Amino acid sequence: MLVLLDCYSKFHEHFRAQKELVEKERREELEARKKRLTHADDVRHQIREKEQVRVSERNAFFEEGVKLDEEARLRRSKLEDVKRKKLETLRYVLWKTKHLIFQFLSSLKTIYSV
Repeated sequence: MLVLLDCYSKFHEHFRAQKELVEKERREELEARKKRLTHADDVRHQIREKEQVRVSERNAFFEEGVKLDEEARLRRSKLEDVKRKKLETLRYVLWKTKHLIFQFLSSLKTIYSV
C-alpha cells in the first residue's frame, strides 16, 4: 500500500509540475502574443503618422503652388493696371498735344491770313 501511495504522490507531483509548466508556457505565449500585437499596433501607428505627414507635406506643396499662382495673377493684374493707366495718360497727352497743335495752327492761320 505504501508503494501505491508513493507512486500516487509521485504521479500527483509530476502531474502538478506538468500542469504548472503548461500554465507557464500558456502565460509566456499570451505575453509573447500581447507583445506581438502591441508591436504590430505600434508599427501601424507609425505608418499612419508617416502617411499623415506625407499628406500634410503634399497639401502644403499644393497650397504653396496655389499661393504662387495667386501672387503671379496679382502681379499680372497690377502690371495690366499700370499699363492701362500709362496708355490712358499717353492717349490724353497725345490728344492734348494734337489739340494744342491744331489751336496753334489755327492761330497761325488767323495771323497770316490777314
